[in-house]
Amino acid sequence: MSRVLLVTHEATLSGAPRVALLVARVLRDVGHDVDVVSRTDGPMLQEFASESRTRLEFAHRWRRRLWSYAPRRVALTVDLILATATMLRHRPDIVYVNSTSAAIYSRAARLTKRPTNILHVHESGTNSDFFIRRAGLTLTSGDIRLVACSPSVRKELGVLLEVPESSIHLLLSVPDDREVRRSQPLPPGAADDVDVLTIGCCGTAELRKGVDLWVDAATRIQAALPERRLSFPWVGSVDSADRARWEAGSPIDFMGVRSDPYPVLRSFDVMVLPSRDDPFPLVVMEAMLLARPIVAFDVGGVRDQLGDAGVVVPASDVDALVGAVVSLVEDPTRRDELGRAAAERAEVLYTRSAFSTKLLQVLRPTPTATRDQANMAL
Repeated sequence: MSRVLLVTHEATLSGAPRVALLVARVLRDVGHDVDVVSRTDGPMLQEFASESRTRLEFAHRWRRRLWSYAPRRVALTVDLILATATMLRHRPDIVYVNSTSAAIYSRAARLTKRPTNILHVHESGTNSDFFIRRAGLTLTSGDIRLVACSPSVRKELGVLLEVPESSIHLLLSVPDDREVRRSQPLPPGAADDVDVLTIGCCGTAELRKGVDLWVDAATRIQAALPERRLSFPWVGSVDSADRARWEAGSPIDFMGVRSDPYPVLRSFDVMVLPSRDDPFPLVVMEAMLLARPIVAFDVGGVRDQLGDAGVVVPASDVDALVGAVVSLVEDPTRRDELGRAAAERAEVLYTRSAFSTKLLQVLRPTPTATRDQANMAL
């Protein structure tokens, strides 16, 4: 089997690193020898280390500071030299770069002529364009295998690079359904009584995730339903200063980061995604696997994720979001129907098994690569 170098841009509990962990698990399961390099420290490092040999990239803090304070040419040169040194140290057969923000490793893989060079794009068009340009990476030669995390990202990449969408692999970023299913309900006493309806969100509490929109929406939902007992938890990291500002006068309980958010997510009567930008959010699929009814803004690939198994409203339309949530609060039968439909859809599309099948297709040698390998053998 092949030697694989898997590069993750960070080790937070956010979506892309968790997809990278799933990549490591699948590749290990089929017998590949996997090394993981992370560009930053974080809580996911231990999970990566439990699956494969894992280390932080060399001088990771210094390299980040260079990009912030040094001239671009200096930062780029140093970053490329050190990424190339990583390639020469590991000499992988497959380089799997799990974010455009780590695209410097794709460029280093090209320089060292690694046989298979994969760039998995999780970012929307504007962000991926920024990181690809910053790395000085050109993507016109066809030696880098591009993978998009969602149909919307695939379409944006096609426009950005002026290439047919069919030339870009589609590998839906999904959660590890085995982990989601292993989660247990909150223990007795950990949640409010059954008369309280829980309307929750998950993710980093930042403007991109629409936390300000949700503060407005939750306040209006509570005002529209004065007779109902409602709870509005938000699970995910939040800056302390922002937390004080957003909690003031709002009904939202910012619960912070949880290493296992699934018990809380399982307790949601309605899950809401108020994001302004979210290419293919894992939390939507996690909620689907847990049979939660979902209301979401129409951003990124969310409509493709949900199909008819959730409620999608126009992006940033708080009036529509409030109306959809209030309607579900008042209709428990509809909530149950949507939850069941979401779980059935997720069982078909968003599982580790489905991801593994597609990932192994991405890794298959191209006809050109096969001929080149044969020539090298001769």
